[in-house]
Amino acid sequence: MTKRAIVWGVAMGALLPAGSIGCVGSGDTGSQPSSGQIYAVAMMASTRASLPTCASNLAGTVAYVTSPPSLYACESDRSGFAWTQITCTSANYGSVAYANFSPPLLLACVGKGWTPIPLPQGEAGPRGPAGPPGEAGVPALIKTTQLPSGDPNCPTGGVQIDTTSDGVVQPPVYVCNGGEEGDATAGDSSEDVVDDGDASDAKNIPPGLVAYPTQNATAFCNSMARCCGVDAGSFEMTACVSDWSVSAWELMLPDNAAVYTAGNLTFSTTRADACISALQAWPCGPFGSAENEAIVSACSNVFGGTIPVAGTGCLSSYECADGYCSASGTCTAPVGMGGACQADEQCSHAGAIPTLFCDLYPSDGSSPTTGTCQPLLPSGGINLCGNANVLDDLACTTEVCGDDNICGDSKTNPATNICPGYVLGGG
Repeated sequence: MTKRAIVWGVAMGALLPAGSIGCVGSGDTGSQPSSGQIYAVAMMASTRASLPTCASNLAGTVAYVTSPPSLYACESDRSGFAWTQITCTSANYGSVAYANFSPPLLLACVGKGWTPIPLPQGEAGPRGPAGPPGEAGVPALIKTTQLPSGDPNCPTGGVQIDTTSDGVVQPPVYVCNGGEEGDATAGDSSEDVVDDGDASDAKNIPPGLVAYPTQNATAFCNSMARCCGVDAGSFEMTACVSDWSVSAWELMLPDNAAVYTAGNLTFSTTRADACISALQAWPCGPFGSAENEAIVSACSNVFGGTIPVAGTGCLSSYECADGYCSASGTCTAPVGMGGACQADEQCSHAGAIPTLFCDLYPSDGSSPTTGTCQPLLPSGGINLCGNANVLDDLACTTEVCGDDNICGDSKTNPATNICPGYVLGGG
């Protein structure tokens, strides 16, 4: 069953996104992320003991501990929340962590630990008079480029790391292959710091992007546990977060976790924070269409795509600046009113508030694989917004598809399949 509204069934056993904060665990047993990931560090502490309490409000947060140099992620399991160490081993050699602190912090997994990499700085100028408060800085961007063997900066191959902070391109850092010990050096600031190589090898991954799916799903699952009337310890939080970090509620996340590290997404931290806040405040019991519309609005347009129409290499429609990602991996113009479709994203852009939907819901209640792009349905009437497999809230002007498969003005939270599926003992 497809996961489009929370009354649908969920695909059990889905994996956490590649490039997220690592495997879910408890204590300091050590998560093992896959090779070459980028972590957005949100806080720093002098010791493990000085970290704040890991709770739902910090879920997905990555922290840097200075003594000894180490990374931790606030994660949840059946026993609750705990800081889990993100270890540096040969399995994730070349991963980097970045914090847009002042000065910026860059860490690389080289040798046997997370190693701070010095970023070259220009000479200090004379101190000027104090001015008015400046505008908020532009979030740092990180671009990683795989270097082949024989590269002049890394003879044995490795990764070049380019960072841009507040609009200023920083000198590159090279993390070179070199066995267990490896090598990490900062580039000469007098050289060109922009890689003009093949764009497919360079990845711009905004800070916070790879952690967001887990944060989104955690906020959703915490609300579901609350509305099921149980605490986190009696709720299958790990399974819930794993399931709903892919596609998510109302398909507000990509269904392919690889897109988070593919380098084809923009990311609004402001809208992401608004979405998480809305999910955390989800009302329990009956709630109206206005409340549902507010959550949909808060969670829309968190991502933007950078691949133009006719551009290739997309894994998800979220990566397309307009239109949708075809089966061949090409960003394709929207189908348009009355055109043949197989999914809503062919009619309205993924992750945005829709204006058209793919009508796959004939009056006989069948489940065809092809429909047509149609305007959103009003509340009531005989037009269906779902079938035995799908309830499509986004087919309705009220953004509520009721249990009778007809657009309505209210619904009940949690849906009937949530509590039995995740409450220990069946709810």
